[in-house]
Amino acid sequence: MRNLKGVLTVLSLILFSGLNFVKGQPPKRFDISTRIQFQVQSENSEIKFPVFQQGSLTLMIRSTIFEGELTIELYDAKGEKQANFFIANQSLLAKPDTIKKPISEAVKGEISKKFDNPVKGEWAVRIIPKNAGGFLEINSSQNSKQ
Repeated sequence: MRNLKGVLTVLSLILFSGLNFVKGQPPKRFDISTRIQFQVQSENSEIKFPVFQQGSLTLMIRSTIFEGELTIELYDAKGEKQANFFIANQSLLAKPDTIKKPISEAVKGEISKKFDNPVKGEWAVRIIPKNAGGFLEINSSQNSKQ
């Protein structure tokens, strides 16, 4: 019984000291997710997000368009282009003679990229549609070195 009390006391001290150690630490991981739906448009837009931790940054950008074309560009805090991709709806291409009804099509594109020790500051995703309708999803995850 005496040994059990001693073990419980030691475990309690370890638990509480561990909680105090964790209490003052910055988060080890920070995730942001954004989803944007757009009607047929050709107006460029930009989404900005902060990068504030040393460690790694992982971005996943997914897009689905139902019509038109879409270009996505990623810029770091220094304004340097880090990635881009382009998707276009294919329904305007020649259709086989056997198809009587108009084709309804959704085209999906995705890019995923990891950056070790990314430049701190405001990063930007530029959305460049050309008569595009659909949606865009941006997921970012920042992991600290700790």
